[in-house]
Amino acid sequence: MDYEELIPKPILFNCWKHHLGFIKVELNTIKAKDEKDIKDFVKKLNIMGNSLSDLYTGLMSVQQIINYIIKNINELNVNDENSYKVWLHNENRDYKIIKVSDDSTWTLRHGNEKKRYIHIHPARYSIHTVRVKSISLKTASLLILWIKNFGGATEDIKLINQLRFNYLEASPVKTVFPNSGLGKIIELFVDS
Repeated sequence: MDYEELIPKPILFNCWKHHLGFIKVELNTIKAKDEKDIKDFVKKLNIMGNSLSDLYTGLMSVQQIINYIIKNINELNVNDENSYKVWLHNENRDYKIIKVSDDSTWTLRHGNEKKRYIHIHPARYSIHTVRVKSISLKTASLLILWIKNFGGATEDIKLINQLRFNYLEASPVKTVFPNSGLGKIIELFVDS
């Protein structure tokens, strides 16, 4: 889906890094026929960065979350960049936390992209949110895409390590436990 169409200005939101539902929908639409398609997909995964992030796992769509936040911003009358920056910093912090209708909380910061000054992401340790390493999220996303297009199993350590080595330049894993780390992320793709 086109980012400009999905995320209205002035919102800055990395759906690939912070919204499980978005990633799952995208994975279902991507058709990979060969290694070139996989490499192109891996380039797309670079937007996930290389650190820890918070991944929203709830049922609200990207549009619902953004609409809620925009409505809240408008009600607070901070709907231009200057008033937004003043509002963000009025308590000697550079962020605000907003709770949306499913009780998840979202962090608002000042965005560093032109015309996208409302940077949002799930708040740390919020309800409907899990903290993930980006390499685990990339591995799980690539694994699910691979299985969908070429076959395999989510618990196949050999396949997981082959994908990590060949496409993500990541070290191998010895085991994958369902309730922690990479296994937990894979389960999110399979169970929800």
